[in-house]
Amino acid sequence: MRFELQVLTLTELVSTGYYRMLRKYSPDGPLAAMCELILRDEAGHVAFQRETHHECRRAAPRMRGWLWRIQFLLCRLRCRHRSLAQPCALFKSIGGTRWEFYSEITRQITRFIRSLRKQEKHAGIPALWPNHR
Repeated sequence: MRFELQVLTLTELVSTGYYRMLRKYSPDGPLAAMCELILRDEAGHVAFQRETHHECRRAAPRMRGWLWRIQFLLCRLRCRHRSLAQPCALFKSIGGTRWEFYSEITRQITRFIRSLRKQEKHAGIPALWPNHR
């Protein structure tokens, strides 16, 4: 179940990056407004998943937590690679770039990791996430 949660979390984070880019470059007002509504919904999903990851970490032994971290980072790399393939043509046609989309995905994942690290530090859970990006 933890792996499935990782995959769902990464999907939400990539989706957040996608809709942020689409909202930013959309020439259509109603489409941009729809993206705003979706982003609000995604924020709730990400918050729920962060809390769920936090609760799983509280119950996980340290070594198991390291394995989880490595798995999450490997999935992140694969997710970023796969997510660049299809939407890039869309973003290019409306003024965005492939690397801007890549950066937005990286920003969303980094924010999630930082917020999880902050939540764990506040709860006194030993750090699994390095302090660097």
